[in-house]
Amino acid sequence: MLTEDGRKKRAKQDAEIEARIAAFKVEQAALLRELANVGVHVDIVNQLPNMSTEQYEQALPILFEHLHLPYSDGTLASLARSLATKEARKYWDELVLLYPRTYSGRF
Repeated sequence: MLTEDGRKKRAKQDAEIEARIAAFKVEQAALLRELANVGVHVDIVNQLPNMSTEQYEQALPILFEHLHLPYSDGTLASLARSLATKEARKYWDELVLLYPRTYSGRF
């Protein structure tokens, strides 16, 4: 059972999470439409790494293209994780080259 302070903290955390998800949906709108056009239906790209690659293999070229765009760290991380599968092996060399350019100085 949460105290009053605990409930307030939980409500604040829930609101922050909802705000981040809403921001992802806005930021990813064009990408989500492209994915839907090839039969991949997700609410946010961040869901893809939790799915079997077989469910979105046809979208790998789209994901790779979007990895080059100026998205938030959260979206870029989800795109990169979605490409960290054996089915996306042909993109790995480019991913290795992209990583230092994308993340240098961010962490």
